[in-house]
Amino acid sequence: MTGSLHVKKNNYYVVVNDTNDDGKRVQKWIPTHVSALGHNKREAQRVMNEILANYVPHVKNKKKNDFHGYVEKWLENVRHTIEETSYQGYACAVSVQILPFFDALDKSIEEITPDDVQAFMNHLLKCGNKKTGNGLSAKSVRNYMTVLSQIFDDAVRKRVVTENPVKLVRKPKKERYDASFYTGRQINEFMTALGNDPFRDLILITSLYGLRRSELLGLKWDSINMDNETVTIKHTVCRFNTVIEKDNTKTKSSYRTYPMLPIAKEIFTKAKRDEDNNRRLYGDSYIENDYVFKRENGQPYPPDYLTRHFGVLLKRYGMPKIRFHDLRHSCASIMINSGANLKDVQGWLGHSDIQTTGNIYGHLTAGRYDAIGAAMESNILNANKYGDDQTSLSLF
Repeated sequence: MTGSLHVKKNNYYVVVNDTNDDGKRVQKWIPTHVSALGHNKREAQRVMNEILANYVPHVKNKKKNDFHGYVEKWLENVRHTIEETSYQGYACAVSVQILPFFDALDKSIEEITPDDVQAFMNHLLKCGNKKTGNGLSAKSVRNYMTVLSQIFDDAVRKRVVTENPVKLVRKPKKERYDASFYTGRQINEFMTALGNDPFRDLILITSLYGLRRSELLGLKWDSINMDNETVTIKHTVCRFNTVIEKDNTKTKSSYRTYPMLPIAKEIFTKAKRDEDNNRRLYGDSYIENDYVFKRENGQPYPPDYLTRHFGVLLKRYGMPKIRFHDLRHSCASIMINSGANLKDVQGWLGHSDIQTTGNIYGHLTAGRYDAIGAAMESNILNANKYGDDQTSLSLF
C-alpha cells in the first residue's frame, strides 16, 4: 500500500487510495496526530510508514469471480490456442465432471482450497464413472486434474488467485498397463476366419503397420504412392463430440513413410477398384471423398463404429478379446519376435522417443536377455585363452 503526507488544519494526514462498497476509487485521510507546526515532518513520515504497513484495504462486498463463469470464459479463450481435438477433450472434462462437482460447492474460484480439490479427486476415484457409478482409473483422474490445474494456472497468471490449489494435491500414481496382443499365428487365423469381410483389409493393414485408429481411418489416396510403392501417414480422423479430420498427425514423429508391402499393394489396388465400381453403382448419391477405407456409398467409417464392430467380429469368430488399439501392440510384438530392436519399433510405430517404446514394449525383449547373457558368459570365461592383451570381445 502506498500513500502520501498532506497537511490539514495544521496536522499531518496520510492519504491513501482505496475503494468503497461499490468498488469505486476513493481517498482515505488518516490522521497521524503529528502537528505540522515546527520541524515534525520526519516524525510524520515515520508514523505514515507504520500506518501503511498495517493498513488493510477495504474488501467489504468485494465482487468475487464465479467459478462456473470463469471456467466457461477460460474454455472460450483457450479454444483459439489449441487443436479442436484438445478443445473437445477439455470441454468434455469441464461439462461432465469439473463444473457439476464445483458448482455444488457454491464457491468462487478464490475460495476453492486444496481440500476441495482433494475431495474432487476422491470423488472421481470412488464413483466418477457416470454410467456405472464405479471409480475412474488413475489415468482418467490424472487427465481431469490436468485440465483443472490449467484453469487455476490461468487464474494465477491473471492474479485472480495467488496459488494453484491443484499443485498442492498429490495425484494418483500412474498405473502400468500391460497390453494384450495377438501373435502372428492368431492374426493369420483371424484373417482366414474373416474371409471376404470388408473389415479384413482394415484389420490386416493395421496389424502390418501398427497404425493408430485415427491413422488408419485418415489414410487418403495422396498417402498411397503406387509408383514408388510407399505408404505415408500424414492425415488423421478423431472423434470426441464430433468427427474431426486433420491434415496432420499426433506428433512430428508420427508422420512417417512405410514401404508398400506386397499384400498391402493388393489391398490398396482392390480398394481403388471397389471405389470406382461403387461410384458408378451409387451415381449421384455416392459420397465423394479421398479416404481409402469407407462404406460402399463412400461414407467414411466413424471411429467409434470401427471399435464397436471390431469387438463384434472377435466374438463372432471366437477370437480372444482385445481392443482395436491392441493390434498396434500386436504389430510391435511380432516385430520384436522377428528380431527387431526397440529403435526399429520406435520408428515403425512413430513414437516420439525411445523411452515411450521401452516403457510399453521393453518387457517383450526380456526373452532375448538369456541369449545375450549366455554370450557374455562364454566370452568372459573364454577370455583367458587369449591372454591379457585382448582388447575386444565378440558377443554375437
